[in-house]
Formats: sequence, structure tokens, C-alpha cells
Amino acid sequence: MFSLVKLKDVFMGARVGDYVLAALFLILAIAGLWATAQRLPANAAKALVYHDRVLWREIDLSSDRVYSGIAGRPGMDLEVRRSRVRIVKADCPRQLCRHSGWLSRPGQSVVCLPNRLLIELTGPGEVPTCDAVSY
Repeated sequence: MFSLVKLKDVFMGARVGDYVLAALFLILAIAGLWATAQRLPANAAKALVYHDRVLWREIDLSSDRVYSGIAGRPGMDLEVRRSRVRIVKADCPRQLCRHSGWLSRPGQSVVCLPNRLLIELTGPGEVPTCDAVSY
């Protein structure tokens, strides 16, 4: 049979050193999260919109605006607000590009395969990285 363990029984054998060690781990975890947050790149400066692998437009993210008819597609709308970008309206069947949400960091991208559309963010904090290496 299962027995319920009381909280008092769990902490009964704990010593002062156990609490110090737990506090040390907590401080190290918070410091690690803070250091990771400091390394994140700044907001993107512009969005590059490609249609059929050809650059269609560079969009400056500093001004809020809605772009209708992206790459000549009347059913595609792109919204820029507070240095972020998202696809508001899409005429593709599954709407995956629209559900990807807001993009704000350099290197982020959204792809709409049925419409052959790629939106990629670039900016000053962009660090070129390698996804994979194959030999």
C-alpha cells in the first residue's frame, strides 16, 4: 500500500549544511539564467522578405505599420509593431506561418511553404552560428 509522506518527515533529517547547499544551488541557477539573458541579442533592426528565393523587400522595424499583399499575394498581411513582426493574415491551408507568432530577435525566421515566402530578421546583435556540421 502507498503511504502518504508527511512534509515534516521529509525535512526531519535535514541539517544546516543541506539548507546551505540547496541555497547555493538556487543562487547558481539564478546566476546562470541571468548570464544567459545577458547574452541574448538585441532586437532586430530589419526584416528581409523573400519570395521564390528572391529578396522582395527590406522592412525597417522601427516604425509600426501593416503591409498588405506581401510579395503580390493579396491574402498575406504582415504587421510590424514595437520592433517585432508577425504574419497577421495568410491564405495558405494550414496557417502555420500565421501561428508562429511574433518575431523580434535577429536570426529568427518564419516560412510559408505554400506561398514560397521567407521572412528573416537581421540586426546588430546577430551572431552567425552553425546549425550542424557533417563530414
